[in-house]
Amino acid sequence: MIRFVPLLVVFIFFLANTAFSSVENAEIYNSANAHYTNKEYFEALELYLELANRGIQNPALFYNLANTYFKIGMKGYAVLYFERALLLKPFDGDIRANLNHVHAQLEDKILPLYDEGMFRIMKIALSFIRIKITVYLESVLLGLLIILLLLFLFLPHYRKRLKKTIIIIGVLYAVALIGMISQYTYNKRHPEGIILQKALDVKSSPLAESETLFTLHEGTKFKLIEQRGDWVRLAIADGRQGWMDQEGVEFISNGKLR
Repeated sequence: MIRFVPLLVVFIFFLANTAFSSVENAEIYNSANAHYTNKEYFEALELYLELANRGIQNPALFYNLANTYFKIGMKGYAVLYFERALLLKPFDGDIRANLNHVHAQLEDKILPLYDEGMFRIMKIALSFIRIKITVYLESVLLGLLIILLLLFLFLPHYRKRLKKTIIIIGVLYAVALIGMISQYTYNKRHPEGIILQKALDVKSSPLAESETLFTLHEGTKFKLIEQRGDWVRLAIADGRQGWMDQEGVEFISNGKLR
């Protein structure tokens, strides 16, 4: 029993430290909210960022960060944190409404390709699909499949009825699993990012002296195509592509470009 005492002490210390951190984080968050209510936006921003830098992943925190950045005129960061909030809470109407409000005030008015009819409906539907939701779906299908298999084993009289259902659920599970893996792999290779600087030139090649194809401004979303050193090849919603120095842009999901 004595040999477990050090482990017990460590465990108790861990629980106490976690509880202390939670209380401290809550106090910082409440203080930040108070500053925001009093229109002390820079003070609120400092406290919100302190929580974000501690690794806290919370849609309410990101939502408040986005609103604070918008209040001080940093629209690029506002878009970035609204997008991060949506990653965690894709069905939140307030987040989407505020993000659309910021988009309406951005300098770049980019019209997406294939943004009519069924393409638009599919685009809107896909915007709600996140890895987290796919994982939940996989868990439900797997649980249902296990239950059906147990019934198949222990209720032989119902095997004929259960067989088709098991096949259907199994196929759905396999399709969802392949879709989840494909989505995760694609997002990992081609993450989306946001322009944070006021203006950045997009070049024809990864060289500073190469031709400028067009200029993007803060708040514009892009998708990473490839990366070479400090340069990234990106694509925007209207299909245009080009090279840009990675300074001044940031991934939505993974932080700074590497």
